[in-house]
Formats: sequence, structure tokens, C-alpha cells
Amino acid sequence: MIGCLVTDGARLATASRGIVQIWDPERSQELAVLEGRTKSDMWVSLSSDIGVWSPDSAHLAVADSGTGVRIFDSGTGNQLTAMNGHNAIVDSLDWSPDGSRLISASRDGTLRLWDAESGTELVMVGSHTDWIEAMELSPDGERLASAGGPYDYTVRVWDLETGIC
Repeated sequence: MIGCLVTDGARLATASRGIVQIWDPERSQELAVLEGRTKSDMWVSLSSDIGVWSPDSAHLAVADSGTGVRIFDSGTGNQLTAMNGHNAIVDSLDWSPDGSRLISASRDGTLRLWDAESGTELVMVGSHTDWIEAMELSPDGERLASAGGPYDYTVRVWDLETGIC
């Protein structure tokens, strides 16, 4: 299975059999290959939720096949940071507007805010009783709205500085 993720028309990321590749679609040229420690570490498909480009397109954050997130340099393919802390699969990722932080949502019902450079967890919030179906960061990067899965039926708005809903 191959999934695709496009940013601004300049590059395309594809994923298949545990390998994520970054392409120049105009030249059909591979620019970088992103690999986990083993091929099974990486998701076999990307979507707009589990693989996201940083606002400046310099980095690609990808949910791995376990409960972690990895950030790669999109030019070289080198892994820059690995973040672990969720107790279930990560279903959604989003960058802060300035690219300094990354938010992950998991089937464990939690949202985690990470420092994108160090991989340090800054805030963990969680009171959904089911997985998180969707999330959206405010344009100023200060609040996050999350919607619970099919057995939760709640929408919550979080202050990312305090972690309070």
C-alpha cells in the first residue's frame, strides 16, 4: 500500500513497506529516504494526519508503527528527533505555526505537545474516553480543539500553556 502527502507542490512524500521517500514530482526524482531502525518501525501509509510537513517544509514528522513520532530533515532524510510517550497508536500530528512545537493525538485519548527540536514533552492533556478523532490548532498556536472518537462524542478546547480544558 502506498500513501501520499503533498506540500506546496515542491515535494511529495510516499510510504510503502516501512520506507518513506521524499520526491521531486516534477522530475520524478527521489530526494531522500527516511527509514526507522527497522522497516517495521515506520507506518506503511501516510495521510495528512500521520505525516506532516513543518510550516517551512524543512522537516517531516511521521507517526511510527508503534506509539512514537519521528522528525526527519526533509532534505537529507536524517532522523532529527524521536518522541515517545503515548500508550497507543498515534493517529494525528500537527505543527505549531512557527514550527517549534509538534502536537500528537493518540488512540490512548491523549494529546501531547512536544518541543520539536529536543523531543521533550511539554504538555500532556487527556480526558477523552475514546481515541481522538480529530484535532485542530488555533492560528496563534495557543489553543487546540480535539474531538473524541465514536464512543466519546465530545469536543474540547485546550490551553496549550496550562493544559487546561
